Amino acid sequence: MSPAGRRQIPRTRLAHLLIALALVGCTDPGSVTAPTDSTGSLDLSLLGPEAQRRELATAAFALRRNESRLARQPGLVAAAVGLTAAGRPAIRLYVDGPTLDDMPDEVDGFPVVRVRSGRVGALGLGPRDGPGSDAPRSLDFDTASRHRPAPSGVSIGHPAETSGTLGALVRRGGTTYILSNNHVIARLGKARIGEPVLQPGTIDGGTAADRIASLSAFRPIVLHPTARNIADAAIAEVSLIDAPVVTGLTPSYGKPRSRIIEASVGMRVMKYGRTTGHTTGVVEGVNAIVYVGYDEGTARFVDQIVIRGAGFSAGGDSGSLVVVETGWPSRRPLGLLYGGSDDISVASPIGPVLEGFGATIVGN
Repeated sequence: MSPAGRRQIPRTRLAHLLIALALVGCTDPGSVTAPTDSTGSLDLSLLGPEAQRRELATAAFALRRNESRLARQPGLVAAAVGLTAAGRPAIRLYVDGPTLDDMPDEVDGFPVVRVRSGRVGALGLGPRDGPGSDAPRSLDFDTASRHRPAPSGVSIGHPAETSGTLGALVRRGGTTYILSNNHVIARLGKARIGEPVLQPGTIDGGTAADRIASLSAFRPIVLHPTARNIADAAIAEVSLIDAPVVTGLTPSYGKPRSRIIEASVGMRVMKYGRTTGHTTGVVEGVNAIVYVGYDEGTARFVDQIVIRGAGFSAGGDSGSLVVVETGWPSRRPLGLLYGGSDDISVASPIGPVLEGFGATIVGN
């Protein structure tokens, strides 16, 4: 395409965006003034991921700059950058309880979209839930049974803790690992390296004989409402002896792609999980700040992905790999599911998850 045929960003808007990106890294955000939005009548839902992120940079800055004020609002469980119905930048506030009217109408000039979402919690199933709790609703594949080889999307877990989902296979060096959540296979950081991962998890009848991997590393989670957690993730090594018992396939869409993608608002996504099987949804929030409830306390996560879709996830789906559903980037991974409520699901961006382990997705 010739230079004249490419979409050009006006110099004034480009200047605003560069200022926003620089100010996001300031250590004292209260000492600066957020840049004003200059997207005009542009419908950002029509843009590709990279162009959309550039246009939403000012909104992401506004969210971070005002988080401490927003966090004081009763019932706030998450705040994200999203779009209005007309495709304009907006701040989405997710609330647990009947407190929507108490939320502000705008944040630094950006309109606020209020959403009654319910409490956001981790999506693992523990011993307290009882055997057979939240039985899988997949009609074509029993994800809670013992499978050899075990595909992505089936029940796994630490013997003494939560049952969740085998998200994907990853590789670093010449070694293959299972990717899932910290709270699924590492007991929220309480497990020791080398402890077993079972398939199925104990809540689905797994025993010591069902070991398929050994815990290798996990992303620590700080349980504090002001902590800066990036991901709920862990990997477990598949030994040479156990290598034939796992596969990177899912029962629905086969292998994910090895090349990842960054989420954008409006992106159609899918996942395969232990409880709800193959489900689809839409990314409606990025750069999200989320307060996730665990049994031991609340953890604050930053730069997360908010997904909406009826029945997209439920308890036991923690650890599912979220991939693009349709179009040229279909099956490219974008997130690792770990939390949600009755109305929304929350995933950590897959890029930082993999970078933290120095790993890549085993896929096509």
